[in-house]
Amino acid sequence: MGFFSPPSSSSSRHRNHGGGSSSHRHRSGGGHPSSSSSRHSGGNNGSSSNPRKKAATGGDGSAADGVSGPDPTGMYTGYDPTTGAYYYDYADGTDASGYYAAEGSNANHGYYDHYAGGHPSATTTPEEDAAAAAAAAATAGEDYYTSSVTSAVAEHVYEAGLQFHGFQRSPPTSPANSNVVGPSGASSQRGSKLYALPNDETEKNRDDMKHGIALLLMQNRLFYAPVDAKLKSGGMVYDLGTGTGIWAMDVAEQFPSTVVRGIDLSPMQPAYIPPNVSFTIDDFEDEWVLPPNTFDLVHMRFSLWAVDDRAALLRRAFHHLKPGGFVEFQDLVPLMCCDDGTLPPAHVAPNALRDFARYVGMGLRTSQRLAGGDLFDAITADPSDPHLMDMILSQELAAAGFTGIRTVRHKCPLGGWPEQKEMRRCGLLLRQAMLEGLRGWSHRPLGTTADGLGWTPTQIEIFLVDVRKAIMDTSVHAYFPMHITYAQKPMV
Repeated sequence: MGFFSPPSSSSSRHRNHGGGSSSHRHRSGGGHPSSSSSRHSGGNNGSSSNPRKKAATGGDGSAADGVSGPDPTGMYTGYDPTTGAYYYDYADGTDASGYYAAEGSNANHGYYDHYAGGHPSATTTPEEDAAAAAAAAATAGEDYYTSSVTSAVAEHVYEAGLQFHGFQRSPPTSPANSNVVGPSGASSQRGSKLYALPNDETEKNRDDMKHGIALLLMQNRLFYAPVDAKLKSGGMVYDLGTGTGIWAMDVAEQFPSTVVRGIDLSPMQPAYIPPNVSFTIDDFEDEWVLPPNTFDLVHMRFSLWAVDDRAALLRRAFHHLKPGGFVEFQDLVPLMCCDDGTLPPAHVAPNALRDFARYVGMGLRTSQRLAGGDLFDAITADPSDPHLMDMILSQELAAAGFTGIRTVRHKCPLGGWPEQKEMRRCGLLLRQAMLEGLRGWSHRPLGTTADGLGWTPTQIEIFLVDVRKAIMDTSVHAYFPMHITYAQKPMV
């Protein structure tokens, strides 16, 4: 048995944390995401009657930061002296960069903006846009991308009825993260890493469900970085951890003049894809065999937790972005939250789903064979701070040289409790994605095959009975935060 023992099987066991179902990966044709009948569309909730109120209370209803800071848009600003971040809200739904920022009328659909380094602005001239479009069109059919693809890539490993990819992550080539805010000075001696999640059909379906969740929360936007104009005229996009490639294909369909490249450890992508998309089976934490200043947007969604060396990855993204290009991270924060008191605090009453996320984080951190884990573990170890991930990522982006760091925060409900239709759909998708992902998420982090917590299969299954009950509990109005952070590479 591992260092951390599982909870007992009695009904009074202590529980402390904790992933909808359509398979719409295979598609052809173009159009905006909202025009496809197979996608989950969002819709606008409208603007708030008091758009300044949320900024005055810290954006998510928490206590006001109390100190006003610089305000390039002329709107109210809250300041957090701990992180140096500024908080903005917009009454008219737009900001100086043309980015949509209307606050939803539903409390669980509203969001606010987090600046930590300046307001993004226009960074390219029409001449530069035209040159980029011509270059993209000229290279759309060429393959500048190489990878360490061998026959082993298509092989799979089977554990307890779950299918995992056979392509192991290379050991980190730069110092490994020893804490949550940056790399240590010690060299890593670790061997090849295993990815924690399976790559079977269940996981493919979950990947598409999570795409639907993101579209609902982001009101059918695929990204928030202000690069729409650039991509319409022709640009380059790199999708890290592309999974089934559904996000990359949607971007390619919406911006047919843009070349989209996706990279993933697993060959999960469909055979029929838009002509301006290509996929590489490789490790995005290895060196990118690409020229510098290549991309207008580097994107990652739901994969930040699995990165071993975030500092090195951010430096690599910075190097390969064009001046003025953007990097964007979209992630669900693994914290079970509640605003109406239906979820008692952990010290008052246990909750198996809350425990699940905590144990997964502990397992990822404990194992020396699983990729990532330090960020997941740090977040779940302090459930009182849902903004910890933002603070960590903002600091690391700034250290890599990025400016205009900005985070948009959404709340994704769990289950069908919201009254607002789109949020109810989002909650049902999240509930189904979680239910289908429990075995995959628990097998390696909690079990013995990857030196996780050392639980037996029976112990895991007994615990998951209570986790499923917690997920299906309609009396608890829980949600999980989804945070989108993007930042810009300076022009000079």
